Amino acid sequence: MEEIEAEQAQLTHELEALTAELQKFTTNAALTAEHDEKNAIKLIAIVAVVAAVAGLGIAWFMARKNVSQPLEQIAHAMEELTKGNTDITVDINTRDEIGRLAGAFNVFKEKLEENKRLEQQMREKEEQAAEERRQAAKETRISLADDLDNQIGGMLETVSSAATQMESTATSLIST
Repeated sequence: MEEIEAEQAQLTHELEALTAELQKFTTNAALTAEHDEKNAIKLIAIVAVVAAVAGLGIAWFMARKNVSQPLEQIAHAMEELTKGNTDITVDINTRDEIGRLAGAFNVFKEKLEENKRLEQQMREKEEQAAEERRQAAKETRISLADDLDNQIGGMLETVSSAATQMESTATSLIST
């Protein structure tokens, strides 16, 4: 029985040692897990910040490429149009609001060019009509001058003829 008690004491001692070692292992594992968890949270936070910065960078780039640059192009074209340069076009072929704005600009520019062309045609027609009126007035003045010249010439002939007759009558009266 002593042997059993000695073995039991030995087993109890080994069991206590194993329990202590298991307790130590569990504590170390818990500390390691806690440390790993903190590191994982830090890593996740860093990845989240990097992803957010990258996302903002991509969003800024896309906004710049798809919004700012096309709007700057349209604004530049409008400035050129106000200076009278109708040779400029906006080449933005998107189906969003900016694409529609660019299309509206191009239509506006075409209508402006058409209006300028029509105004030029109207000016040319007005100038032609004014020239025709000047020519008609000139022809009327020439015709009136010719008529007046003919009338005065006729009157002068009549007066001259009458003067000649009067002279002849006066001469014949004086001689008689």
